[in-house]
Amino acid sequence: MEIGNCIKKLMGKQVPAKVLVVISANTIECAYCHAPVKTGTYAVQCPFCYALHHAECWKEGMGCSVFGCKCSPKMKN
Repeated sequence: MEIGNCIKKLMGKQVPAKVLVVISANTIECAYCHAPVKTGTYAVQCPFCYALHHAECWKEGMGCSVFGCKCSPKMKN
């Protein structure tokens, strides 16, 4: 499922998520799997809490993995 469609399904409307290619000298952890998001990889930044996720982790988790975030699939219910 495309990332934008995943967000649309979660929220019931289109939400402007940012799909990024990471370029950073610092180590950034994925909010879902806690592994480093390496330079040159695709990542998604949550439009509500700005947490960074690997693109694959965003899809697998069906949105933001931060507890209490509006874009979390658990908050949808």
